[in-house]
Parts: sequence; structure tokens; C-alpha cells
Amino acid sequence: MEYRILEIHNPKGWERWGVAYQNEGRVLLFIPAWRSPKVLDVSLEELNEDHYPKTEFEYRWGEVEKTENEDINLFELLYPLG
Repeated sequence: MEYRILEIHNPKGWERWGVAYQNEGRVLLFIPAWRSPKVLDVSLEELNEDHYPKTEFEYRWGEVEKTENEDINLFELLYPLG
């Protein structure tokens, strides 16, 4: 599975906030505070500031990454152990 981490800047610095990932040909944005993922009409490579949540905070996208574990929990991508 390919994905990109969305980071948010807050008083503590940059922190992981969400993850955009490909699922069945669609790109979805998962943010734990939301009830369900949001479908984005772009590829992972095309994500930019137009695809940030609409808030007063500063965001940035990480690079495209890949995991071979297709069954990985999205929380494991956001909050890796170790």
C-alpha cells in the first residue's frame, strides 16, 4: 500500500496528523478525529496545499511511502512503535 503522511504544525512542532492512502484505485485521507476517510480526487503524487483540511493550522505532506503489509492498521502508520 502506498501512502503519504500529513503533518500539522502546533506549539510542540511538527506532528503526524493524518494519512492519505490508496485503496481500490482511490486516494483516501484518514484523520483520526474524522468519522470516516475523505475521498480525494487526485493521485498521491499530486497532493498539495489544496488538499489540506480547511483550518488555521499549518500542514505539510510527507513523501510517498510504501508498506508491503496490505492489512496494516492506519493508526500504525500514524503512530509507529519504536
